[in-house]
Amino acid sequence: MIDRLAALEFKAGKRVGLRFGDDDEAVYPARVSQVEAGEIRLSGLAADHWVVPGCICLMEWEMAEGSAMALTTVKELRDGNLGLLPPTRLQHMGRRQSQRLEEPIPVQICEGSQGCRAFLLNLSKTGCLLQAERVLLVGETLRLRLQLPGGSSAMTVGVTARVAWTGDSPTGRNRLAGLNFTVLPAQMRDQIDRYVLRRLRERLLTGM
Repeated sequence: MIDRLAALEFKAGKRVGLRFGDDDEAVYPARVSQVEAGEIRLSGLAADHWVVPGCICLMEWEMAEGSAMALTTVKELRDGNLGLLPPTRLQHMGRRQSQRLEEPIPVQICEGSQGCRAFLLNLSKTGCLLQAERVLLVGETLRLRLQLPGGSSAMTVGVTARVAWTGDSPTGRNRLAGLNFTVLPAQMRDQIDRYVLRRLRERLLTGM
């Protein structure tokens, strides 16, 4: 796994962001000082006292082509110097302009009095892949309402999108479409981006 870290440009001097335990909001900056077979050492960490040996740690860093995440465990923390065990899981995020989540999400196409049910097969802050119950046409404009799961942090987002391309799905011809979001307030775009990144982190943590 250490060899795979090197392939993902993880080396001494690299700046990383760290998340500990179940805290999804706080990100602690640090710098990689040493990478060895049995341990990773980072410096410049100003983390809270509750970061103790055995605590789960999620590292994130930028690459020349995209970004990466690694799941590891705290070995020790002393005077801002953090020792981590070798990672158990790694994920390369690619070089897309925005991260994409590959998982089905129910969505409503708003049209008429009842609308049409559909599923998002993937989602990013710039667009999505849609599977619908009706035929879709290139250039068509759709108004979508999607419910992003998340327990107490669940949210409903309304977007306007344009059909960029269509294809066949198991439900019939021209019922699969790539959409580009055309009307989406910056705040909602940021909410979608945060949701996508949170789900990607959760999947790395759970191994799903």
